[in-house]
Amino acid sequence: MKSPHLLIALISNTLVFAFSTLAIAADDYLLKERFESGKKSPTGWREGANIPGVEYIWADSEASHGKRSLGLRKTENRYFPIAQWIRTVPHAGGAANLEVCLKAKAVQAQKAIVDVQFYADGDEMIGNQWLAYLGAKEEGDGPADHHWARYGGVVPVPAGTKKIGLALQIYGPGEVWFDELTARYVPKAGQAAASEATSTATPAAPTRTNATQAPAAEGAITLSVKDDESGEYYFLPAKDKPAGLLVVLPGGDGSAEFHPFVKNIHAHGLGGKYAVAHLVSKRWRPNQQITWPTHRTRTPGMKFTTEEFIAAAVTDAAKRQVVDPQNVYLLGWSSGGPPCYASLLQKESPASGAFVAMSIFRKDDYAAAANAAERSFYIYHSPEDEVCLPRMAHEAKDTLSAAGAKTTLVEYAGGHGWHGDMLGSIREGVEWLEASRSAK
Repeated sequence: MKSPHLLIALISNTLVFAFSTLAIAADDYLLKERFESGKKSPTGWREGANIPGVEYIWADSEASHGKRSLGLRKTENRYFPIAQWIRTVPHAGGAANLEVCLKAKAVQAQKAIVDVQFYADGDEMIGNQWLAYLGAKEEGDGPADHHWARYGGVVPVPAGTKKIGLALQIYGPGEVWFDELTARYVPKAGQAAASEATSTATPAAPTRTNATQAPAAEGAITLSVKDDESGEYYFLPAKDKPAGLLVVLPGGDGSAEFHPFVKNIHAHGLGGKYAVAHLVSKRWRPNQQITWPTHRTRTPGMKFTTEEFIAAAVTDAAKRQVVDPQNVYLLGWSSGGPPCYASLLQKESPASGAFVAMSIFRKDDYAAAANAAERSFYIYHSPEDEVCLPRMAHEAKDTLSAAGAKTTLVEYAGGHGWHGDMLGSIREGVEWLEASRSAK
């Protein structure tokens, strides 16, 4: 029996949160759930989309306690779209810390996630945090296959949150069960609950795999990239003219669902100072293992590389607003990080710097490191990251610095994901890129 592959998101003990007068007591539970009550479905929980090959289960067949638990079974060998059980509950206070614990059972599960989601008024998602990851993390890894094991962690609830969503998700094929879920407010970051099984596998960034191209997202621009093959991106104009341009490659599955978060980066993180081009990853085939395929990390059937996609988006954005070509930067996190390295390590790149967060780095996946000379790399990584190993961030800094690039490695507490003042962290990184360019 294989150990589960576990991602536990911890919040830094050094972060300070300003609690409002509605601060929650340490023993105040937001939710205690054993999935026992309900008629046709468990009380308060709803199924996600009706997806071929996915079965939503609530029956007497499995439980770590009592008679019932929530299950997801997926038979089709593709990762997208995501199936989930979800429950949302009101959040009355300000910024806070939330401790979530549960038990999970996996049966040949390629990828399953416990996701904590934060919503403002009007159901606008303002952020999310992966609490746990079960499944294969690198090509060649086996699926998660284990009896009931405990998972948990403490996540920060950002200011402005009105509702909290607890989403139990399955991406790839397999079967996963959830039970004994609790969520409670804690006054400061606690230690994550220990898993009853551990893993030493090195995980890869999350992937997106589905060859059926989704309809164009509302507001997205269809862009011809190469030989009449098109991609999609969103353009958000800047207040200033001429403007800097930030090209954003999201992590996870790279999908359009990240756009509310990207809009927050544009409006509140950068104050509208930059135009933003948010790229949506292209799906070329079933079971695609690379979200953003590049010249060196290709996927069968691809008609253009992510480097070409970035260049085409920069050119198109410059037609929509006057852009300072010396002030074009890339922002990529998790699976969106490697294509940022790839673009900037070309002999000719449309950008002069990149903010790469919580990402892997393999120098053989890119063009010659010597091309990094005079370019800038702001590397943002947590020493506690169990998804993208911290040594890769140090290797990136050392390799690129030796090649003549201007680099910095900023470490943060909390593990894989955005923690604490997300928008402030992004703003600081972009300001560093600006300063490094002006210092050349």
